[in-house]
Amino acid sequence: MTVQDSPLIDHVEDGDIELVNGKHFKDAVLFPGGSHSWDCSSIGRDAEISVDDVMELLEHNADILVLSESRDGKIPVSLDTVKMLMKKGVTVYIRKTEAAVRIYNKLAKRHKHVGAMIHS
Repeated sequence: MTVQDSPLIDHVEDGDIELVNGKHFKDAVLFPGGSHSWDCSSIGRDAEISVDDVMELLEHNADILVLSESRDGKIPVSLDTVKMLMKKGVTVYIRKTEAAVRIYNKLAKRHKHVGAMIHS
């Protein structure tokens, strides 16, 4: 099975993520071969990125994940999520938005099977 490349991010501003392919999202889920809007409100206020939140990325063959905690670090990743990813041998980067975008693009440009949840 051939895995497609992950879409590249052109730029991120507060409230807007623009991909190189011209798509725009407020917040985004990115994975090999695709992308879509991420409704961060679905995780609830003061909640964490959970195992369920990242499963889609794994289903799209991502073996490296970049998870954005938002610009101010207010969206943590649950410890259960980190443990599950480590158990599966998935490399995970948890960073604030700007650093997450830099890491994600670097990996995507190298044709790595990278997935991301980016909060603008």
